[in-house]
Amino acid sequence: MKSYLTSLIGQKIITLHMDDESAGMIFEDKSKLSIFNRHRFSSRDINQLTGSKVKSINESEEKINIELHNGILLEIFLDSDSWVGPEAVELILPDGQFVVWS
Repeated sequence: MKSYLTSLIGQKIITLHMDDESAGMIFEDKSKLSIFNRHRFSSRDINQLTGSKVKSINESEEKINIELHNGILLEIFLDSDSWVGPEAVELILPDGQFVVWS
């Protein structure tokens, strides 16, 4: 089954918000990705992330990997120990479709 996240491939990150507990991104097509579970960027430099395009996405039951064209990797952990709730990840697509990983 194809992941809804694949719609982000080729999209540029326009806005990025990060704090100690969550991250949020808005893409050039107006898609919005909100991350509440434990996650890790291979770079904490917001200047390297904003403006980057999504190169590839790999999703499994345990983890989502989002690779950017500049080599930065975002790992979103979906295992039960990483769950924060009420949702793990939320994706809002440009057409208003709302997808939740919980």
